[in-house]
Amino acid sequence: MNLTIIFDAHQDGEISFQIKVKMAGIFEKQGETALPIESFKEINAPAIIYPFVREHVASLTLKAGIGNVLLPSVNFKI
Repeated sequence: MNLTIIFDAHQDGEISFQIKVKMAGIFEKQGETALPIESFKEINAPAIIYPFVREHVASLTLKAGIGNVLLPSVNFKI
């Protein structure tokens, strides 16, 4: 499962910087589950990976001297 986030920061109507982060998660299914695999791929997997993307963006922008950029929380429930 891959999750890609593209973040554009605008200042005075122009893009001041853009961040593109792509993270992958490898998940293993053991036994039978009540949750269909498609539901896991669309809801649960991104919900597990996204906090790591948020932390990476916050850390990257802070280290770059851009300031603290914190992506919003997302509810992946459909």
